[in-house]
Amino acid sequence: MHNTIQYNTIQYNTIQYNALHCNAMQCNTIQYNTIQQANEELRQQTAVLNREKGNLVKKLSRHELDVLAQAKPGLVEKIINNASKNAMRCFEILSGSPRTHKEIAARKKSETNRECPEIANPNYKEGQYND
Repeated sequence: MHNTIQYNTIQYNTIQYNALHCNAMQCNTIQYNTIQQANEELRQQTAVLNREKGNLVKKLSRHELDVLAQAKPGLVEKIINNASKNAMRCFEILSGSPRTHKEIAARKKSETNRECPEIANPNYKEGQYND
């Protein structure tokens, strides 16, 4: 998220600079290309977010948490606490915290942060290794 904000700021400054230092034809072409590039990156980010949303919906729809929580409260508490811890780690990384060696080295699903493997575990590719 921080990188996106930084990128958008750079893009905005580039557009402002180009508007001041080019003729009308060049300016329109440069602005058009810059906007097209920014739009493509936004489309890619949206696709990633939609995949993650779909995965989350799939996970939540498989379980009846209210029934399970009544039957096994300790288990549900542990699952929710671990997921919360992983989600907080995602926010830390997005805020600029460096990844740990363990996060970078993760290659198996069991080694990954299941809340945001694309962010926390850059070397993990789903389906690449058997777990």
